[in-house]
Amino acid sequence: MSTRRRVIAVALAVLFVAFTALSLTFMLVEAGHDCTGEDCPICEQIALISGTFRTAAVLVFVMMITAVALVGFKRLSESFIDGYRTDTLVLLKTKLSN
Repeated sequence: MSTRRRVIAVALAVLFVAFTALSLTFMLVEAGHDCTGEDCPICEQIALISGTFRTAAVLVFVMMITAVALVGFKRLSESFIDGYRTDTLVLLKTKLSN
């Protein structure tokens, strides 16, 4: 991985952690606010943050399921290919004459 990509990856990770920390801090600080009613901007922000976290959780779950499926498929295909290759008569050095 090049240095530029590492710097970009670290910067994105820092931004993600900062977003998460600041969002959670906002939710904790404003949890007991005096709600002004149906058009409360603080309640709208809390709902938006909650929705973002739910979406991120679903995305992480889908990524984990995909990774597990890909690893399982890779192992299954490797075992099939290895089993197929080792079971040939030529690889087993079996004499093919009558």
